[in-house]
Amino acid sequence: MKIARIAMPRRAPVGTTFRFTVSEAALVSFAFTKAVAGRRVRGRCVAALRKQAIKRPCSRTVTAGRFGFFARHGANRVRFDGRISASKMLKLGGYSLVISAVNPVGRTTARLRFTIVG
Repeated sequence: MKIARIAMPRRAPVGTTFRFTVSEAALVSFAFTKAVAGRRVRGRCVAALRKQAIKRPCSRTVTAGRFGFFARHGANRVRFDGRISASKMLKLGGYSLVISAVNPVGRTTARLRFTIVG
């Protein structure tokens, strides 16, 4: 006679892995930006306030967080689970990621969009 086993449902994987390649060692920074609602005031898109309710709406970009590290020559991987630091995590929603690599020769940037879902 065998002992009964209880099947536990598998948890969905959390996070993603960003993969990128650099031609030589570089200082790499990840900047996470998010589009938020604003109001057009004096030709600029500013944070929406109640007293500006009659102004035209617009979309502005704010930096949600950033971190940097040293990348080695060739292929690199960064596991990302939505956490920017030990105490800060990105909220649900759509983001743009700006990846910048800086070495003594110059700077290179790449952009991508992703969504954090619950």
